[in-house]
Amino acid sequence: MAKKDKTTSPQLGWIWPKDPRPGNPRKWPKCWRLLDVLQGKGPDIYVGVTKGPQFKSKSSPNEQGNETNDPHSHSHSQSKTAPSREEWTRWGIDPKNEEEEAAKYSPLPWVKRKPGERYDFRTRTYTVPNRATWRQVEFCNRPRKGKWYERPEVHRVPRRYWDPNGELYPAENWHDNIYGPHED
Repeated sequence: MAKKDKTTSPQLGWIWPKDPRPGNPRKWPKCWRLLDVLQGKGPDIYVGVTKGPQFKSKSSPNEQGNETNDPHSHSHSQSKTAPSREEWTRWGIDPKNEEEEAAKYSPLPWVKRKPGERYDFRTRTYTVPNRATWRQVEFCNRPRKGKWYERPEVHRVPRRYWDPNGELYPAENWHDNIYGPHED
């Protein structure tokens, strides 16, 4: 009986996209992810092929390139089953074919979302968009040391965000008034 080569067989795994958080940490603490589950916040968790013969390792360069070049997508984003940002936020769904396209974007076959629900980056939940919904958000890249304290200061005010229609709202004025001008 021949041994099965583990490097060539595809492996299923949990794919959990990351949405931007204040400070944009490179590695998220485990308690954040657990808190998201308990509070019902954050992106949906998907099941997909994470390793196999057609995938590169995390350390090797990705020949195909990430389709969105999104630094907040999951580390398994080179897999063909990993959802793109347009998919997991559901902003890529055509409103005319809502039911048909929503089935393609479902993380698991038995998971259903109400028609019209999209991911709101402000509340970090899936809701029907309104005027206060953020379609996308951009925070500072790294926290810096605070003036009075030695611990890192996390900027909670975003640098910019987009409304449901895709209109950009630069929030750097608010951000710079609170945290000071930025070098990056």
